[in-house]
Amino acid sequence: MQMHNYEFYDDFKTELNRDQIKRNAIRTDYFDIIEAEILNEEKELDIFLENKAHNLDNLNSLKEHQEILKKLTHLTQFQIKNNNLSSNSNKFNIDNQINFENYLNNQNNNDIICVNNNYNLNSLNNKNIEKGHGGLQFIAGIISSENEMKLRRTVFRVSFGLGVTTLWDINSDTISKIVDNQVINIPKKIFTIFLKKSESNKNYLFEKLIKICDALGALRYNIPSPDEIPGLLADIGKEIFKMERVLEEQLNSIRSLIINKLGSPLQPSKYSLYRVFFKKQKEIYLNLSKCKSSNNFYSGIIWVMEKKVKDIEYSLKELENKSNNLNYATMNKLESVNFDLSPTYIDTNEFLFPFQEIVNTYGIPRYQEINPTVFNVVTFPFLFGVMFGDIGHGLILLIFSLYICIYTDDIKINKKSLLKPILPGRYLLLFMGIFAFYSGWIYNEFFSVALPIFGGSCYKGEKPYKIELKEYYRINKECIYPIGMDPKWQMSQNELSFNNSLKMKFSVILGVFHMIFGIILKGFNFIHFKNYLGFIFEFIPQIIFMMILFGYMDVMIFIKWLRNWDNNEANAPSLITHLMNIFLKMGDVV
Repeated sequence: MQMHNYEFYDDFKTELNRDQIKRNAIRTDYFDIIEAEILNEEKELDIFLENKAHNLDNLNSLKEHQEILKKLTHLTQFQIKNNNLSSNSNKFNIDNQINFENYLNNQNNNDIICVNNNYNLNSLNNKNIEKGHGGLQFIAGIISSENEMKLRRTVFRVSFGLGVTTLWDINSDTISKIVDNQVINIPKKIFTIFLKKSESNKNYLFEKLIKICDALGALRYNIPSPDEIPGLLADIGKEIFKMERVLEEQLNSIRSLIINKLGSPLQPSKYSLYRVFFKKQKEIYLNLSKCKSSNNFYSGIIWVMEKKVKDIEYSLKELENKSNNLNYATMNKLESVNFDLSPTYIDTNEFLFPFQEIVNTYGIPRYQEINPTVFNVVTFPFLFGVMFGDIGHGLILLIFSLYICIYTDDIKINKKSLLKPILPGRYLLLFMGIFAFYSGWIYNEFFSVALPIFGGSCYKGEKPYKIELKEYYRINKECIYPIGMDPKWQMSQNELSFNNSLKMKFSVILGVFHMIFGIILKGFNFIHFKNYLGFIFEFIPQIIFMMILFGYMDVMIFIKWLRNWDNNEANAPSLITHLMNIFLKMGDVV
């Protein structure tokens, strides 16, 4: 791939200076218009949300009032059944309070109990305090659950036990609130405070209890007479139904507004076009900022791929025709090119992309250097397979990657799929699964268990359940297990050391080959760029050192494998010790 250096001219004639200023003003006004439009639509959406929150608060207030009225029917019924709470008693005893609370908790919220008119509980206004009948006065309202114990303790201490406080839960599904544009359920409780009616005109204790409720953030509600409760409950039910319909319509309006402005997966909106427009303008101004300006003349140096030169020239001619020759741009090729500063553009596809990303992690190849990605397609997955070699694990990875490769289009369409981020590396996973599956057969491991499926074994003997281990004898010298290691090795006494030694030697052979191959590619790069000094004093010492040291170690591995050490008086030499003696004994390895 060749790249050329071009000098780009954007020539604005002097006599058209005023025209350009007008165009810039129009463009600036266009940005201001879009900004103002977005701000106005944001305010419109905020108004919708505020109205919804206000209506939701009203709905909560109606539901709370409804729950209180339902409980009031139970209060009056308890007053009828317990005549000992009369004006003649000085205060409520503990038994009455316990019976009172148990009675309320056992009642059904949906039951409406008929009330005797002789026991009338008048409503309490938030400002004015009216006297109740039957020798009792009470306060009713809603309080948050976290202030329950504060209310009980404060009422008990202030009233010296004269006030009876009762609380019970409200269904959390019925009461909700909008916080940070999210609807959440808030735990609340209904409370009632009963107090004996004072004989004086002014009841200071009652007024003090009202102030305590207000200080704790409680909401007190007007309490009607028992005769008015059924009718009031019916009216509140109708209002709740209407308010719920209004909230549903508001929610649909907000949803349609958002879809019209922001769009949906099936319906793009003008905001999507705005986003594309802003990105284009950003790229234009970003590139213009890299140009040099002198009065009305802008110039810059760009790198263009050779196959894209004709496309750019055609686009410049089209731009010149559309502008009626008022503004034009020219592109000239620069003959002197410094390849040391040339950027690298590597054209990849879906298959090569993950492998190229691995190479770019260590460093992007220079312009006209050998790209190791082509070789990395095989070397990287194979080295992974040597490390991860197992038939079972490799098969799972292979099936998983095959599924992603086959159903790529379906995964792309499904925006909720968790496999979408894995799509760019699907071919890398496929090759890793293939080589891991292959290496598993070489190691003869299926989830770390040997598979004797190719003609049994070349060894005979059994492993007894004793401390001493029985030896295994080879059937004959010509017997060779068809694929991979013989399964009897996993039952031998030196199974762990043998397997680790075999896998380590495989890794060393492949690793040394991989490093030597990389040094050879480096030598080709020196030759291509005619860097003979680097070829002589960098490539040649590196390849000699690698070959005489680690290459010699690979040769020793093959010699050790091919030689029969059974009838040899000397034991098989240790490769690590042999390699260290090269340095410790100055080359004397005997």
